[in-house]
Amino acid sequence: MALISQALTTLADAKLIAGVSGTSDDALLELLINSASVSISGYCSRDFGRADYTEYIPASGRQSLQVKNWPIASVSSVKDNDVTLTVNVDYRLDTQDKAQGQIYREQGWAGSWSVRGMTNDPNQPRRILTVAYTAGYYLPGAVGYVAGAADSLPLDISMVCNMMVAERYAATKQNSHGLKSLSEGDLSYTWGIDSAQYGNLSAGIADKYAVVLNRFRRAVFA
Repeated sequence: MALISQALTTLADAKLIAGVSGTSDDALLELLINSASVSISGYCSRDFGRADYTEYIPASGRQSLQVKNWPIASVSSVKDNDVTLTVNVDYRLDTQDKAQGQIYREQGWAGSWSVRGMTNDPNQPRRILTVAYTAGYYLPGAVGYVAGAADSLPLDISMVCNMMVAERYAATKQNSHGLKSLSEGDLSYTWGIDSAQYGNLSAGIADKYAVVLNRFRRAVFA
């Protein structure tokens, strides 16, 4: 087993938090790191590691164009109906916008809508904007990572990953998955789901960790 490219912690850090020494459980810990990293990324609906992206985005009419991943490190190109736009002329990429994953255009990002039905009712905005950009953080263990730096993964996220790994590791070693309580007198066991511990099971994130991770999610409105 090896760590995935989007792993949110290192094996060494996970072992430190879990109180593990030696290498006999390294494969298990790497599996748990990968699982926790995927759960966190899925819950936050984003990739955290720095990478290159190309997105095809509808024009919303708003001044801020939102890309999926952030913070933005750089933008290679922005095209409107295949016409290449010029930074600081057609759009701006200020520090506060990059931090939020936004590209600003004074006159707004206007476009056309597809239509449907006999009366040509507006249906969906066409994806006429093409953005090629680099975004995300340097991850723990990667070249460029500096703990606490603005361009590196926030420490809160890596700690959540470490704590999730430690809990899952302990439960695996003790074979105690789903055990809520244990009494010694007459041996009373209680099995089930503890929402405070396991939280949103569809995302695999406990409520106590969701409170931390919610700061790194983007609100989605239907």
